[in-house]
Amino acid sequence: MSTPDPGVDDEQILDLLNDEIRIANTAEDQGDNDVPQALTMLARNSRPPLTTLFLEYTTVLPDYPQTHPDGYTYCINLQGEEQAGKWTIQYGHRIRYPANRTRIPFLGNTFGMKSHLQCTGVKVCEYVSNTLRNLHHTTTSEELWEQIRGSRTGIDLTEPDLRKRYSNTLYLAAQKKFNAKTACTNQGDSCKLLFQLSHYLDVAGIYNPYFRCSNSTPETRSKHFFKAIATDGRYNIDHLCELVNEGQAQDHPSEECGVIEGNQTRRPTCNVDHYQGQAVPYMLFTSYGTHTHPPPPPSKAPTKLCDEVIRLIKRTRDAKLTLAKFMQSEALRDFCLQYNKASLAEVHQSFGNMDRISALIRKERLLLNPHGTHFQGVVFEKGIHHSIFDSRNCIHPRDF
Repeated sequence: MSTPDPGVDDEQILDLLNDEIRIANTAEDQGDNDVPQALTMLARNSRPPLTTLFLEYTTVLPDYPQTHPDGYTYCINLQGEEQAGKWTIQYGHRIRYPANRTRIPFLGNTFGMKSHLQCTGVKVCEYVSNTLRNLHHTTTSEELWEQIRGSRTGIDLTEPDLRKRYSNTLYLAAQKKFNAKTACTNQGDSCKLLFQLSHYLDVAGIYNPYFRCSNSTPETRSKHFFKAIATDGRYNIDHLCELVNEGQAQDHPSEECGVIEGNQTRRPTCNVDHYQGQAVPYMLFTSYGTHTHPPPPPSKAPTKLCDEVIRLIKRTRDAKLTLAKFMQSEALRDFCLQYNKASLAEVHQSFGNMDRISALIRKERLLLNPHGTHFQGVVFEKGIHHSIFDSRNCIHPRDF
């Protein structure tokens, strides 16, 4: 947001910016794609002054804005926008410094608020491949997404047998405690991991397996490692016995993973069991540096698309609207055709989450009928809209 300098006329500012846009478009038409040699001053009250090497005029901020070590700026025309300054980007970010008022020479020497945001990166599996871990970028492309999709679908599992994989994981977790000397209370060098079967059969006819410390006795069992092993078919008991006796799992090669999620994800694991006020209607968005991580998958729908979906729900004015009814509506089909898509999920990937659409429908239903559609709802509507109720359409107590 910016406020005008009293000595500058609004029409002069807009003419100046429109001249800049015409110059930029002329340079593109002439094929002038050379890298700029001089920096452009954006705000001079900053320390150091806010400058940029690249400048692009647009009406919408991209989901994945480009960045550059010397600055890449988008000059965004906000004229006619209902929610000026509201934008959605897929990169997770945090506020590094509080917003402060500064003079912006590039926008006609007006005053505006400058916010300093910092990218927070992505969440990756601890076994992610080095290729993905070092996938630094300043812009996204279809080739980059193909590389990421290929790594996510081609995870190499060193042990295809699922029961053996679970057994390897269980063994390595127990062995890791012994190696770190945290398995037993006051663990000594003579404490070793053992695998044993119970002496007697249980009522199901099974000898129950368990891990224990080699120094465990009935008197000292509470101070030494002991862990019962489930017999629900998850683990390969014979394989567990071989692992403890021979230590084979330590020689298995490490696995590489390709799971990447945005920082806002609530997933605790990768689901792969591994081993181991506006006088000038423009906004400037400048990005510096290189992202030292792969780009996160799109999870936020643009504000404009969300608003259009909400308007579709409101236009139905159906107090009993459900997700299934909305997904099969003609209005939604026409909306998708505007984008040459067959479904809402194809319009934007984040709309594949049906829980999000259900939440929007539920919210609009509550706003339309906060007290429901039964008697209490009618009483509420009568208290709000007196003019639409008369003696002919009111509900009288004798009707009950």
